[in-house]
Amino acid sequence: ITSGPEASTTATSAVFTFSAAELDPTFECRLDGVVFAECESPMQYTGLTDGPHTFEVTASDAEGNVDPTPASWSWTVDQTPPQTEITEKPVDPTTERGASLSFTGTDDRTPGPELGYECRRDSQDFQVLLEPGALRRARPRLPHLRGPGRGPGR
Repeated sequence: ITSGPEASTTATSAVFTFSAAELDPTFECRLDGVVFAECESPMQYTGLTDGPHTFEVTASDAEGNVDPTPASWSWTVDQTPPQTEITEKPVDPTTERGASLSFTGTDDRTPGPELGYECRRDSQDFQVLLEPGALRRARPRLPHLRGPGRGPGR
C-alpha cells in the first residue's frame, strides 16, 4: 500500500493506492474484515462511519500464487468534536479587577491529559494555552475559550 488516509481524520471517505512486484498482478481488497473482493488501484471507499477502520489488499500473480499476508492500513474516522465545560467563573457582571476561570474538556477518542485548549479575549486571535485548566486575568473582561483540541498544545 503506497498511500491512504492519515492515522486520524474527519474524512468519511478514503482512497488507497497499492502495487505489487509481480507482472500483471490481480488484487483483492477488503475493508474492516469483510470478505475479499477483486479490486484495482486506486481503491476508494465512501460513507465511512466514526471509529477505527482497516483496509487490506492481497496480490496474485499470473500463475495464481496468492500473497498469504495481505498488506494493511489502519486509521480512525473521528467526526465527534471535543467538548469544553467551564467549571468555575466570576459572576457577570463583576467589579473585581482580576478574574479566574477554570475549565475541563472531554473527547471520545483523546485522553483528557492530551487535550489542548485555546482562548482569546474580545476579538483578538485565539492563542494556545500552555497550562490548560485555569485562566487568571488582570482585566475584568472574560476571555473566550475554544477547545479542547486533539494533541499537545491543540
